[in-house]
Amino acid sequence: LILVPGQVLIQSLDLSRYIGPLRQIPQRQFVSPTTPDPSRWSTGLAAWDYLNQCPDDVVAEISHWLADDTRLGTRHEIFRQRFRELPSDSFEISKLESDDYLDELERIRNSILSRKEISRIQLHDQTLNVKFDPHDCAIGIAQLVPVVVAGVMSRKESEKRGMFLIEQPELHNHPSVEVGLGDLFVETIHQKHCRFILETHGEHLMLRMLRRIRQTTDNELPNGVKGLLPEELAVYYVDRTPEGVKARRLRIDEAGEFLDEWPKGFFDERAEELF
Repeated sequence: LILVPGQVLIQSLDLSRYIGPLRQIPQRQFVSPTTPDPSRWSTGLAAWDYLNQCPDDVVAEISHWLADDTRLGTRHEIFRQRFRELPSDSFEISKLESDDYLDELERIRNSILSRKEISRIQLHDQTLNVKFDPHDCAIGIAQLVPVVVAGVMSRKESEKRGMFLIEQPELHNHPSVEVGLGDLFVETIHQKHCRFILETHGEHLMLRMLRRIRQTTDNELPNGVKGLLPEELAVYYVDRTPEGVKARRLRIDEAGEFLDEWPKGFFDERAEELF
């Protein structure tokens, strides 16, 4: 009664991943560790590690979410290049520089193919048609990539994945990107065992999720867009009170409206500015 529930809890926590509020930008000449390190998710660097080793179709889907105008619309896609390094003093180079290299082509070929293949991640700006290293990307893109990777990999590996806990997924990004993240999370939770705990101040992220609830109820979802039910979204407002910190759940109806009054500090300011 004690050990088994504890083991299940530990297993669930081991499968869960935490992404912190300030994701690191990979250093120049970034190299992923040989052995995956789950603790690197807290800084976001594990997402770049994952991009180096995941299947090509996963890289393509992550790129689609980042770049496509129907998704996040950043027009930045992931480009992964695979190569093998040859030191200047290597056997292959010395043979190719010799006069009789034609006699050694087969040996040179086999030696090159036996070398370990290395992956290098770059980003491609579709608007400017330029490629650049992750170290040189804009801060908003750097904050966004780990969140998108988490969403896509949750669907691809749902049978092996626990929760993703993400702080400020919308950080340093445009409102149009923020609403796209709402669709990413909505689409992902339709997969088995995919769950997210999000800490956010993102009004646009919240509005997109409420909109999808309303559209699901009214049967007005755009083609290819996943819906959301009120019971699939739990909103908790964490507040400081004289009695200490308290978390209060805000109920949502089928029209995508809050049944409980939203605490001061979010939608009130926008309403005051507009009216």
